Amino acid sequence: MKKSLQDGKRYLPTSYRHVHHCEKDASECGDHCYKFASSDPTDPDLQKKCAHEHKDTCLYCDNIKGCLDEKENVMKSDSIDSNEQKEDLLCDFKLPKQFVSGNHIL
Repeated sequence: MKKSLQDGKRYLPTSYRHVHHCEKDASECGDHCYKFASSDPTDPDLQKKCAHEHKDTCLYCDNIKGCLDEKENVMKSDSIDSNEQKEDLLCDFKLPKQFVSGNHIL
């Protein structure tokens, strides 16, 4: 998990921004499409429609999301004894995970 986080930390400010990764209209990867990424999935008035489908995935973005899912599962597990501490951790983790997963509310 630590290696995945380090790889993601290096990937986002460097490779993610360059060459075909972030395109205004043409990326078939939802994580790299500005219109799709800037839309609010819960409010139709704040959604932008794309002329293409988002059928591609990005290995780096998927690894980051998988690492976040794994981290969340650890927080939900019995490895943390205090329910109050577990709830606090999950609450603090919820918003950043939503932004990375693309399920954010602008």
